[in-house]
Amino acid sequence: MLYVTAFPHLSAADERTIDAVRRAHDPQAALLGPHVTLVFAQSVAEGPALSQLREVAATLWPCDAVFRRAMPWWTGQGAAHVLLLPDEGLSTLGRWHDSLHRPGSLFAGARRADRPFVPHITLAAVASERAAREIADDWNARRIVIRAVFNALVLGQLEEAVPRFELLARVPLEMPG
Repeated sequence: MLYVTAFPHLSAADERTIDAVRRAHDPQAALLGPHVTLVFAQSVAEGPALSQLREVAATLWPCDAVFRRAMPWWTGQGAAHVLLLPDEGLSTLGRWHDSLHRPGSLFAGARRADRPFVPHITLAAVASERAAREIADDWNARRIVIRAVFNALVLGQLEEAVPRFELLARVPLEMPG
């Protein structure tokens, strides 16, 4: 299954702060670093997916983001998550998602009609909503501010049997003009 993600450029201190929480609470922390997933689990061929990604990337520009709030997220079944939400950069990351999922695109089928896209970095995936709330409350009480720059889209493949995330291509984003 192919995914499109964006990996933030972070200060060393911000990366350590996020990684400490993820290593303790996110089973996927060892698979890939902090990221925003823009296209989830799409069964398409790599070549056409990369062409589509390059076409969309040519219409986008880099994003400066600031993350200040952690939010518990639980759908009522399965793991509860803690999402780190951007105060700044939300609209740009949302625009990236919408551009990738526009009608007629290879990724259009991955758009979830049953839930809105919320740009985020996952901090935790835990067994209960209560545990997620406690992790989020602890993060928020510390008033952590994470500054990030996103300047590329990444096409990757998750191999669950291994488990491993294989980076297939990195497509840089450039300012227009």
